[in-house]
Amino acid sequence: MVNKLTEELALDINSRYQRAYSAFPATVVGDVGLRFRFSLFRKSICFGSATFNQLWMRPNSVYGQRNSSRLNGEAIVDYFWGVCLLDGHAAMASEQQETYLLAKILPLVRSTGARRVFADARGRGIPKVEAAEVAELDLLLAAGRENELSVSEFCRLTAPNFDSDVLSEYLDMSIELFSESLDHLLLEPQDAVQSMRSRWNTVNTRFGRRRGNKEKKHVLDLLSYEAKTAVHRCYSLVWENLLRKWSQQEQLSEESRRFHRLWHLELRTVPSDSSVRPDELFHGHILGLHPAGSLFIKTAVGHDLIRQFVTTAPGTAAYDSAFAKVLNGMSVAILQFRGDREEDSLRARHPRQTPEIDLDNLEAPEG
Repeated sequence: MVNKLTEELALDINSRYQRAYSAFPATVVGDVGLRFRFSLFRKSICFGSATFNQLWMRPNSVYGQRNSSRLNGEAIVDYFWGVCLLDGHAAMASEQQETYLLAKILPLVRSTGARRVFADARGRGIPKVEAAEVAELDLLLAAGRENELSVSEFCRLTAPNFDSDVLSEYLDMSIELFSESLDHLLLEPQDAVQSMRSRWNTVNTRFGRRRGNKEKKHVLDLLSYEAKTAVHRCYSLVWENLLRKWSQQEQLSEESRRFHRLWHLELRTVPSDSSVRPDELFHGHILGLHPAGSLFIKTAVGHDLIRQFVTTAPGTAAYDSAFAKVLNGMSVAILQFRGDREEDSLRARHPRQTPEIDLDNLEAPEG
């Protein structure tokens, strides 16, 4: 049985950046600080001897659709920025500022273009036959269920489609998009966000909706992909703090905590040198939000691989082996989904069928 619930995270206000708090809706800023509410779903799930509540947010509540509101998405992004402001140093870091601004323009970006960089959703008009996909994936997983995959190989196999030849164009367009907004984000946050949105719309109209401009369109696709991964970074922080809150309230077992960290946090390496920045294993994506993750956990083999992982004590060879098997299984699911997505796109363009409409590249009339 699936139940709906609302969870809340609270933050204090950093008076040093008082003007920056105009970025938040009046309903979020209270007398005792900031309050962020999230809509979640819960159901009981069993992994062998471990039974606990699986919690999740519906992807459409995180992403929304073009020019539509996001039930959880806005709260997720604003919570991220609230944490940055509370820290102070993080609010001054250009990387965190760019993450916030990119996440704020997600409803405007080229969704089809982002999928060209990394397939993580189906095109419009593509029928979904989940039972057949799950059955097919289960057979593929069964054939290599004991296979293990290293972190580096998982990164390589799931790498996004990035054309290094457009690096110069990418840097130029990034400067055009960010420069003015970054200068005003802490003092005039609403103006900074609106400026970012306006600049995106201008650049997308200038290059994305006209013939030619192949390199610039690829850069727009890359930035669209980065807007989505920016939201994932915010999402991961929200879930990290939700899990911490539930752990402090003794609402999570060790197995539950391991599962939800695997499913809702960005997968990152843990370098032996603390001065080295951790690398993202899944290129900014979240297993629990990617369609391949949804298919993987519904297969008998995928479910059992997760069982082995969550019920094995960390810091052991068996734990490392279980994680490597999950990485191998997820790579199979991701590559299968990517291949099916490419086949769907080709099928949709068959003259006897209604073609998939690429909204990103609808061209404006000449003149």
